[in-house]
Amino acid sequence: MKLELKEIVVGTYLEQLDSFFPEDKFSFGELITVSVGILNDDGADNFNLFVCSPEWLKNRNFNDDVWGLYKLIIPKYDSEKIKKLINQKLDELSDNNLGSSGEKLILEFSRYAQWEFENYVP
Repeated sequence: MKLELKEIVVGTYLEQLDSFFPEDKFSFGELITVSVGILNDDGADNFNLFVCSPEWLKNRNFNDDVWGLYKLIIPKYDSEKIKKLINQKLDELSDNNLGSSGEKLILEFSRYAQWEFENYVP
């Protein structure tokens, strides 16, 4: 099985990644929703990932310590690079887990982006 990127939507804008442009491509921070599924399967799971630049982080006024998880930090906003990096991670996880179930692959990706079912208890 192999993971496939199905869609990326930018945060509260609900705008496709390709059509979103931040005010400052060198200082930005946006929550994106990444839909990932199994190659050639219609289904997908959603993951949240915060994408930001080092400049954006530098300009934050932190009064306390900050925990960080589920972040992708890139030098400047570039939708193609964001897609490329996510696809590279999906390929890497798929290649490193050959013969694994779709569920196992999805769990592997949930180490990098917050899965919609994280901590779900039926």
